[in-house]
Amino acid sequence: MFQDKYRRDMEKVTPASESLVKTKEKMLKVCREKTTRRIYLKPLLATAMCLALMTCAVMFAVPQMNFNAPSDDQTISTPNTKLGSPLVSSGAKSESGANRDDSKPTNENCEDPRTEDIETEDGGGSDKEVGNYSYTDICKKIQQLEDQHFTIPGSDGIIEEDGPKDGPGDPEQPEFSDTNNQVLGVQEADIIKTDGKYIYACGNVLLDYYRFYTKNLANHKKGCVYILSADNGKLSLVSTIRIRGRQDDYDYVLKEILLYQDTLILIKSGYAPAHSSVGNFDYYKRITAVEIYDIADRANPVFKNELYQSGAYSSSRMIGKYLYIISSYCVYEPDKDAAETYIPIASPYDRKNLISPSRIFVPEDISKSVYNVITGTDVTQPENYKSSLATLGVQGTIYASEKNIYIASYSMKNFNRLEMKANAIVMAKDSTDLYRFSISGGRINLDATGEIAGKLINQFAMDEYGDTLRVAATVLEYAFEFRQDEKGYIAAHKNRSVYNALYTLDMDLKPVGTIHNLAPDETIHSVRFYGNIGYVVTFRNTDPLFAIDLSDPKNPKVLSALKIPGFSAYLHAYGDGLLFGLGWDTDSDCIKLSMFDVSDKTNVSEITVLLLSDDLLYSEAFLNHKAVLIDPIKNIIGFPALDYKDEPCVKFLLFKFENNAFVNIGSIPMLKDGSAYTRGLYIGNYIYVFSQGSYDSVLSSYDINTLTRIDTCQLR
Repeated sequence: MFQDKYRRDMEKVTPASESLVKTKEKMLKVCREKTTRRIYLKPLLATAMCLALMTCAVMFAVPQMNFNAPSDDQTISTPNTKLGSPLVSSGAKSESGANRDDSKPTNENCEDPRTEDIETEDGGGSDKEVGNYSYTDICKKIQQLEDQHFTIPGSDGIIEEDGPKDGPGDPEQPEFSDTNNQVLGVQEADIIKTDGKYIYACGNVLLDYYRFYTKNLANHKKGCVYILSADNGKLSLVSTIRIRGRQDDYDYVLKEILLYQDTLILIKSGYAPAHSSVGNFDYYKRITAVEIYDIADRANPVFKNELYQSGAYSSSRMIGKYLYIISSYCVYEPDKDAAETYIPIASPYDRKNLISPSRIFVPEDISKSVYNVITGTDVTQPENYKSSLATLGVQGTIYASEKNIYIASYSMKNFNRLEMKANAIVMAKDSTDLYRFSISGGRINLDATGEIAGKLINQFAMDEYGDTLRVAATVLEYAFEFRQDEKGYIAAHKNRSVYNALYTLDMDLKPVGTIHNLAPDETIHSVRFYGNIGYVVTFRNTDPLFAIDLSDPKNPKVLSALKIPGFSAYLHAYGDGLLFGLGWDTDSDCIKLSMFDVSDKTNVSEITVLLLSDDLLYSEAFLNHKAVLIDPIKNIIGFPALDYKDEPCVKFLLFKFENNAFVNIGSIPMLKDGSAYTRGLYIGNYIYVFSQGSYDSVLSSYDINTLTRIDTCQLR
């Protein structure tokens, strides 16, 4: 059976975190052995991108809880929640972990209300029915996948990976930076946040590997969030929040945080080991949870509630006080007599609710037993979800505007449908299924579906502008020639072609306009949309930067194409008529900074380029835009880079752009740990750099003009 083989194949690439650590160790070993050899970045990027895809593709089962699935006419009941004691301590005392309550939540005998039908006080609206299948029908649909035989021709194309100041309006409050969000007004979670007075930093994020794939788990610390005051560069630890680390046989690790006024949101992933009853292999069940705290008194945060949903954490967005969490829940062994084995949950920690079948969308043509689960919550009233919705067979790239969440789910269905006939030539190309979920006041509804040819590189390949969705994709197309040998076997011979396309679609996700055959034999490396202009970077040997006019969605057209060595992995507008690019120069094999003059869209030019030392091997910013600190008004560009001149060390590099040239402000050495996550932010005239390694974290402050170090706080 294909699914059995697929499970075995997937186990070879899991867990993603373990693979990531091993791969980085391999990379560093090669660097040590070949210190005089320049490192070519393309293989490193391909490896990292593959690992990002592996993380999305890992298949985990639903938590084995005791469920009572709600019927469609079940009476709604909302019992009083018994909140556990917050795992919080003040100042340095928090490190001792005293007075922490890791006990399992009580109130296990609550009824199981349908969260989708709970009325909201804010946001209005209601949840639409999207499903026409019963639980039993859904189970049959999943089990049918075991009988499908897929023809996977293979692909070596692109592998995918993924705002306004939110501070108080006090005129005396210093200006401060925000997370590098893709869309203005749409907050993205990260490992550090600030409100201009306090800094909130995650600790022990990297224990995703060390906590769950080493034998001595008990010696590892739980993930935590440090709240520090930042007063003119002076740092002081105010309090520490430790996540509720083990519940219902699940161990949790902290992933990211979000901040809304006096509310702090901790996003965490839960893992529970399991053994297959069908095949001889082990796997991890996965669940995503959020803890919500009232931090009006920063020294004494108050735990408000904890909400759960099935699957591995994919991403999140927050618009105002409304939080949307997206997870990917894969089904291993569906049992038609036990809905909890194949239906996702969405509920507070003291209940165990299955998502109603009326809120599960099942496409007619599915090729994978994986759900995309989306929940909506009012973080100021987190007693329950406002809304939840699941789509079967959907998993992929996530983009959000203020009104919609889009999921781009890569599909091999065109290849799977191939009919093997002797002496026949058949054409097939890869495709991506698009889903538009409208969001408002915590409510989520599936409003449109569509399809395009090709595959997206990351979330920046999508952009909503007015009533138009713009999408850039790399298309992989095969010509299969089937031949029959003397024994009667049919073999497929294939010729492959690669090109790129840009699509404009309406809000029903119907095609409006298209640019086909953009940069044949090259692949997309970065995309950025600004108003009526789209910028697309493709690469094979040179870096064509395309400027595309999208003012008429029905007739998009290329205005100019600039070819230079290497490629830009990240693009960002930098003032009027300027576009910043961060990438790699293939001639010198090193990180490069480019500034483009885009004032004349028909004649884009490169004003200047700065090539960095070839000791800098890699930057997290190539795959994660949130690692970039950039502010054209402040005239500051910052990002981390791995320096391997003597030993692995993460540095935070700072630049400004003046007199048509990049000026190196300085280089701040952080942790001697090649796996560290590093972020930079500013408050007033001070730069704060945070680095989170395998075990330790450090936050340091510097004068923004002189880079004189003001203070350092070790966070352990």
